[in-house]
Amino acid sequence: MNRAAAINAARVGAQKIWAGTVTIHPNAKTGAHHHGALESVIYIVRGQARMRWGEHLEFTAEAGPGDFIFVPPYARTRKSTPGPTSRSNACSCAATTKQWW
Repeated sequence: MNRAAAINAARVGAQKIWAGTVTIHPNAKTGAHHHGALESVIYIVRGQARMRWGEHLEFTAEAGPGDFIFVPPYARTRKSTPGPTSRSNACSCAATTKQWW
């Protein structure tokens, strides 16, 4: 998995948001984790992404190009590609629950 930050603390001094691109390689998966109090939005640019969530990662959904995935605060998740030849290139953004407008 490759991540390239566009907006974060190191690049622009952002304190409550991260935005950038994430490429998930075939057969790759993250460990189970959560992003604390942050809400996350993932937009799939190309390929397929699989999201598992729940206390025991018991729920599964797949998303493709043009799909958005919303991850609520403290939601335990694992992201992956659905198979050995699938490659997902997703844009990901995480922000606080504060309404900005």
